[in-house]
Amino acid sequence: MTGARDNYDWMVLEMYDQTVRERTGGELVEYLHQDPIPNWDFVRQRWGVQADILLDSLRREVNLDEKHQLPSKWAWGYLIRNPGTVLRNKLARMILGEDDWKALQLARFRREGEIHLWMYDSYSLARLLQSAGFAHTQRFAAAESQILGWSAFHLDTEPDGNIYKPDSLFMEAIRP
Repeated sequence: MTGARDNYDWMVLEMYDQTVRERTGGELVEYLHQDPIPNWDFVRQRWGVQADILLDSLRREVNLDEKHQLPSKWAWGYLIRNPGTVLRNKLARMILGEDDWKALQLARFRREGEIHLWMYDSYSLARLLQSAGFAHTQRFAAAESQILGWSAFHLDTEPDGNIYKPDSLFMEAIRP
C-alpha cells in the first residue's frame, strides 16, 4: 500500500511525540521539514487548517534563517535585551554542571504546557465527565452541538466549514 509507511510514521508522531518530546515541536516538526512531505494530503486531512498554518510558519522560519546567517549578531542582540536572564543562566550552568543544567532545561520545557500529560478518547473522557457528575455525554463533530446556532460561532471551524484540527475530540455533557 503506497504511503502506508509514511502515514504510520505520522500517526506515531501525532500520538506519542506530544508526550515524549524534549524540545519545541519535537520530531513532528522535523517530519514537516521534509520537502516535499511524502504524505501531505494525509497530514492535511488529519490536521486541517492548522497543518497549513504550521507548515507556512516553518517554511518562513527556514527562509529567515537562510537570509540571516548571522547567529553571533542575534546572540549579541539577545544579550543586550536580556542581560539578567543571560547572567542568571550562566551562573546556574556553572553551579549545576552541564548534566544538571540540561535536566533543568528539560524540566522547564516539560512544565510549559506543550507536553500532553494525558490524552483522552471518547470512552475515557465520557467516563471522566460522568464521574464528575455530568450526564448525557456525547461525541460531536467540530461544527455540531446541542447548543442552538453553534456552527455560526466558528470556534473550531473556518467560515467555509474547514475544521481547524480534525484530529481533535469534541464532546458535550450536561450538568444535571
